[in-house]
Amino acid sequence: SDGGARLRICLSPGYPSISYAEVTVLSTPKNLPRSHLDELSTKLQCRAKELLGSEAMMEIINECRDEMEDWDQNKLSNQISEEVCTGDANTTESIHRRWIWVHHITNSGRLKQIVTEAKNLKLGGYLKGGYPGVVV
Repeated sequence: SDGGARLRICLSPGYPSISYAEVTVLSTPKNLPRSHLDELSTKLQCRAKELLGSEAMMEIINECRDEMEDWDQNKLSNQISEEVCTGDANTTESIHRRWIWVHHITNSGRLKQIVTEAKNLKLGGYLKGGYPGVVV
């Protein structure tokens, strides 16, 4: 492996007794799709919630390391997406819109990658290739 995963772990006031660590996976050495990084972030966040009241950073890092070893051994086909975090019943779903403007999107391979990644993330929207390129 050419390096480890990059994690962002934010500790808010009251950690660990009344608040849990906020965990985000920024990147992995495997160049996994963003959807996989988000799923891994969700799994690690659920683990952090389970550890409320105790020191969790080392446990979260070890959990991430274990998941990365599973990827190395090709055992993690759909395992992450089958697991669900059930700790927070007050979570509400919301809709967000983003406009991404780029100078140009002309490479047909890149256009296909954007569409594929959007499907993996279950996103809807519009993609305008050319000059300028716009993703909504």
